[in-house]
Amino acid sequence: MELFGRENDLAEVAARLMGGHRLVTVTGPGGVGKTSVARAVMARLEPAFALGGHLVDLSRIDRPDAVAGELAAQLGFSSFDNLLGSPTDQPALMVVDNCEHVIEAAADALDLLLGHCASPVVLATSRSPLNLPGESVVVLGPLDVPAAGAGHADAGEASAVRLFRDRAQHAGAAVAESDVAAVGELCRRLDGLPLAIEIAAARTRTLGVAGLVERLAGGIDVLHRPRYRGSGRHRSLRDTIEWSYGLLEADSRVAFDRLGVCAGPFSLDLAAAVAVDDPATALDVIERLVEASLVVVDRSARVTRYRLLDTIRAVALDHLTAHGALDGARARFAGHVLAVVTPLIEVARWRWEADLLPTLLDLFDHIDAALRYFVEVDAEPEAAFTLYTVLWGAVHQARVDEVVELGRLVASRWPAVDHPAGADAVATLAMGTLLCGDAREATALATAALVHADAGVYAPATLRRVLAFAARAEGDRDRAAAMLDEATRAAARHGVPTMEMECIVFRAQDVAASGRPDEALDDVRAVAEQARTAGSILNEVWARTVEGAIVAADDPEAARSLVEATLATADAIDYPFGTTCNLQTLTTCLLACGSVAEAATVVLRLLDAVGRSGAGDYRVALEHAGAVARAAGRAEAADLLATAATLPNTNPMTLGRPSPAVPAAGRVLERADAVRLARRLLTDSASIPTDGTVDVTEMHATGAKPSLRPEARPGEGAFVRNGDVWELTYAGATVHVRTAKGVEDLAVLLVRPGTDVHCLDLAGAGVKEPATGEVIDATARRRYEARVRELQAEIDDADAAHDVGRSERARLELDALVDHLTAALGLAGKARQEGGTAARARSAVTHRIRASIRRIGELHPALGRHLDASVTTGTYCSYRPEHPVQWRM
Repeated sequence: MELFGRENDLAEVAARLMGGHRLVTVTGPGGVGKTSVARAVMARLEPAFALGGHLVDLSRIDRPDAVAGELAAQLGFSSFDNLLGSPTDQPALMVVDNCEHVIEAAADALDLLLGHCASPVVLATSRSPLNLPGESVVVLGPLDVPAAGAGHADAGEASAVRLFRDRAQHAGAAVAESDVAAVGELCRRLDGLPLAIEIAAARTRTLGVAGLVERLAGGIDVLHRPRYRGSGRHRSLRDTIEWSYGLLEADSRVAFDRLGVCAGPFSLDLAAAVAVDDPATALDVIERLVEASLVVVDRSARVTRYRLLDTIRAVALDHLTAHGALDGARARFAGHVLAVVTPLIEVARWRWEADLLPTLLDLFDHIDAALRYFVEVDAEPEAAFTLYTVLWGAVHQARVDEVVELGRLVASRWPAVDHPAGADAVATLAMGTLLCGDAREATALATAALVHADAGVYAPATLRRVLAFAARAEGDRDRAAAMLDEATRAAARHGVPTMEMECIVFRAQDVAASGRPDEALDDVRAVAEQARTAGSILNEVWARTVEGAIVAADDPEAARSLVEATLATADAIDYPFGTTCNLQTLTTCLLACGSVAEAATVVLRLLDAVGRSGAGDYRVALEHAGAVARAAGRAEAADLLATAATLPNTNPMTLGRPSPAVPAAGRVLERADAVRLARRLLTDSASIPTDGTVDVTEMHATGAKPSLRPEARPGEGAFVRNGDVWELTYAGATVHVRTAKGVEDLAVLLVRPGTDVHCLDLAGAGVKEPATGEVIDATARRRYEARVRELQAEIDDADAAHDVGRSERARLELDALVDHLTAALGLAGKARQEGGTAARARSAVTHRIRASIRRIGELHPALGRHLDASVTTGTYCSYRPEHPVQWRM
């Protein structure tokens, strides 16, 4: 049968086998399709090997001592010794399938085989790597699934849905077009696991799609094939998972079960608190679960996290329930989350650091689960109120609908708000309700809770801020400014300087809208400097964001540099709301200056970003898309503007701002259809004229003042570190990037121009080498080196996809691994040989410097070009600019 969504995996495995790797192991959770991929690769590559391809299936045996004999027998040899003594040197491809249950014996046998025989190239499948020298590991992930809420057209493109429809047809149950969106949701719930999807598709004939969805809500046991004649572990998804579970040691089984209470990606600290009795063993246990493919590594957050696929997690929860251990595990989990979250409330009173919001968003799923636990079991509301209060930081960034749902759950359990923490919790709910477009309910909540506000920390300012935004939505800027004045004083009175600064900046928008832009600019610039001094970078970025918007209203060209620099900083610190607001202002600047093609590119970024900071931003994004289309003379602009006008405006920065006029001919589209139309127009070169061909006379008449920005002489620059962010200045432009070892390496080179610096000095620069005891053994070293290669490839992929967050997270992990590996291999008096540690350091340092230069170049093209031309890498690295630059370090 046809493989879906695996072309890249097939190509990757084939490339490694043909590129000099004699052992490639495909790993992944049970049911992900390892065997199918391996056999497809064998069929594809067989003609390239003189002795063809040979399949060895180790699922036929269950004794380790039988592996060597079975390997020989399936290859046609009378004994393993005869196999090792095979005289042929002609190449052959061997696929050794299902190694996990006899993994040590399989690894030993293949190690001997590859050492004695020059002819074979081995492709193995296993839920865990074999950990042999030279092994190249390909981790097979689930199939791609549709995004939540995708329509039938988008859902039908996902490989998981295409697999389901194909297998359902083979089972005699065609899927109607009207059911495709439901199939997409079903595939999401099955984590895109091919085995689960195939079993579900086979049952469509008797249950139908709707019946499957309903039955699956009761557990994964519906995914069972009672008359299946293949391997027993593939009879059902549960059998597949239990097969892996049964191979674990006792402590790993206990930890796996307890991890079932983790609703989302979890940190090693959380695993130590929840899953094991001795926290010191947490890393070893997690590594064993990862190797067994029961836990997957999740790199979507700032640092490495782990998670259980939902279908696997269901089995862990069933185990906990059967053993009577579910309540205890939930209590440990919720208590740990509460202990982690509580300090954030106090920290955020004084300083909004770069890590605050990303940390909160990383914890969101756990806060959700812990809060629901306390609502269910607690008699008093304190724990639930505390957990809900901290979500005020997430409500502007993402998942606002979920924040509101949780708030209503808490309010239904404890409707009174006279508890000391009650007003803070209601303030979070009121803000979320406002951002969902219901200003009336938000006003009612805020007004009722205001009586008790002084008992809270954030409530005195936040409740008044909600009322100010509601006034803006009604167009009453004066009342909004007055309420923000009250909010500012309340924040100062209760000792919350971060909220005080934020309210001043919001008030400045109303002051500027009232015809006093100079006063407003004085206020926001003072806040930006105050925030900079306090190290509250989110306050600083927000102040600069509003400053750019105020300046852009009068002088778009003058505002552009400020907006671009602020946008770069918002990107660097992962501040989604700041990113979307600056993209909006930058689009306005570009259109006012006639740069329609540039504006189209920016609006595409805006459309990508709006999902991270609230659905309400789709209105503003479509308005900007319509403005670009109108500037390009496209009739479809009317449809985009008409659709935007029907969406709620819930962006606090644009509340009360007049919307563009809607042409009478405009048709109102479904939002998803409007977004697709916008993307098509913005990416169609025939739709968007080349910049410089647009007549901007009319724009000039509206007040825009385009002019050429003078470029500063590229003779001075700065590399200045402020906490976790570097401020880089060159050719008159400043950008901000997150700290990374590659940037630190560049700083070392720039401060020593013309000097050769050995890669080992850079690899160990600034690293405290702890007493690590014995030098790491060969197995650990191979794991480190394999992970380094994976991370280097991931950084390249992320950079190519412009996925800044994933690139930065992978780079941070790479730096830590290289530092540890370099330190460990330099211990015990061992000399660093050129072919050993130095070779690894040369590769890693070169990669991280070049990756950092690429990243800098995306934010500051002139600086990126300068560094690319002036920095050499290798065993010795140096900075030799063609023209001297005076760097302030």
